[in-house]
Amino acid sequence: WSLWLLLPHFYYFLGLFFFLNFLHGAYSDDDEDKIVSNVECHYAQARIGECIFDLGDCAYIKGEGTQKHIGKILEFFKTTDGEEYFRVQWFYRAEDTVMKEAADFHDRKRLFYSTVMNDNPVDCIISKVIVAQIPPKIGLKSNSIPSSDFYFDMEYCVEYSTFRTLLTGKIHDLSLPSCTETVPTTATSTFFENMPNHGPHKAELALLDLYSGCGGMSTGLCLGAKLSCTNLVTRWALDSDKSACESLKLNHPEAQVRNEAAEDFLELVKEWQKLCKRFAVNIVERENKQRSMSQRVTRNSVNSPSITRNSVDSPKVTGNSVDSPRVTRSSVNSPRVTRNSVNSPRDVDIPPGEYEVARIVDICYGDPNESGKRGLNFKVHWKGYSTSEDSWEPIEGLRNCPERIKEFVRNGFKSKILPLPGDVDVICGGPPCQGISGYNRFRNVDSPLDDERNRQIVIFMDIVEFLKPKYVLMENVVDILKFDKASLGRYALSRLVHMKYQARFGIIAAGCYGLPQFRLR
Repeated sequence: WSLWLLLPHFYYFLGLFFFLNFLHGAYSDDDEDKIVSNVECHYAQARIGECIFDLGDCAYIKGEGTQKHIGKILEFFKTTDGEEYFRVQWFYRAEDTVMKEAADFHDRKRLFYSTVMNDNPVDCIISKVIVAQIPPKIGLKSNSIPSSDFYFDMEYCVEYSTFRTLLTGKIHDLSLPSCTETVPTTATSTFFENMPNHGPHKAELALLDLYSGCGGMSTGLCLGAKLSCTNLVTRWALDSDKSACESLKLNHPEAQVRNEAAEDFLELVKEWQKLCKRFAVNIVERENKQRSMSQRVTRNSVNSPSITRNSVDSPKVTGNSVDSPRVTRSSVNSPRVTRNSVNSPRDVDIPPGEYEVARIVDICYGDPNESGKRGLNFKVHWKGYSTSEDSWEPIEGLRNCPERIKEFVRNGFKSKILPLPGDVDVICGGPPCQGISGYNRFRNVDSPLDDERNRQIVIFMDIVEFLKPKYVLMENVVDILKFDKASLGRYALSRLVHMKYQARFGIIAAGCYGLPQFRLR
């Protein structure tokens, strides 16, 4: 029994060990916090070589080998032993943070402010550099970056692997001269200042649940948000498991639940944005009295089921009814079928092999007909046929009925059947862990991203980059901090920071959130 009682503590400290090991390297020098105490006097300036350095100047500082660090000079002083030192406050390059080599695509001029400082011999100073502070801004254009040596827009907190926005006026010794140029900006609110009780807010926050399963994570987040008087609602959900999607839909009838791969969903929302720009943005609601009464297309017959037209949906002709001609249709994977029904006289004009689109009922990206060709597809309800005969048709096959597409897009735009950039407030999800978990003896240790399951982390971040939500939560197993030197975890963090998100990496214990277990995530 004693061993059983100790198990929760064992797992907690085991997870803590992995997390601290993950941090190791970004902040592991034993002399990192070295502060000299036997100070005799201070100086306002120092001449080093041919250059005079003032307090507040930024400089290149010698590192190991040929490496040069960057810091801000806070003090010059002499010790009681006659040694000359300076106190420096460090800036971090992206690769010097916990992101390490996963930050190789970041701007080389971008630095991260920190409150880490220590004392070093004066002869470690190499030369002056100019470091500019700029406001944090998503989609910052290169031409808006000052022509300085470096710039910074966020703070890096070593202790909690946190990247956060700097508030104007809260930077340590920012008033000191000549180190930094400060680009005018307004203060950015913290998370708690954005909470409903602290000012204006949206009545509802929309959530997209990726790799949703049955919706446990999104449901928990929505319930937890109510504790802070925030109305968080699952509006969209996505999973490749059909049964899980059906379960989520039953519990969240207000949500648009899609049973498809995440990469197909990403391509779909990109295509949806194009369609909305073409048909639905800034539309003026009015009836088009001149709309054509008939839309015809050649139906894609590859892999379509055998169908027989029912006359239920068609008006009946009284008196001497005219039978429609028998239409023989060849399908690659189905027998020849015959269309027999009593129709209105205008149906006689429909040529063989053509079918009339009543309306479009759904949209997807991929290859739903297994024809070998991927692309944008619409689910079509055919005039004169029951809903069981609805079929997926490529957009190329619907070129003769733009009005039907326009009608579908406008209705979908108003009801938000798919999210557009700016529609999503929160994205949450747990990409597949099978390629990461230590229980998998066959995981790809040498090249983790070659595993399609692990590549879902890339897709997850691509979706975040496109939809630009306000908040992102990605969950995975603790092994993400051990597997391949935490390369996947570092990659995820690096992508968020590159997109100018405030970001934090951490471990939580399920037992701290009301679950009767001590698993860590």
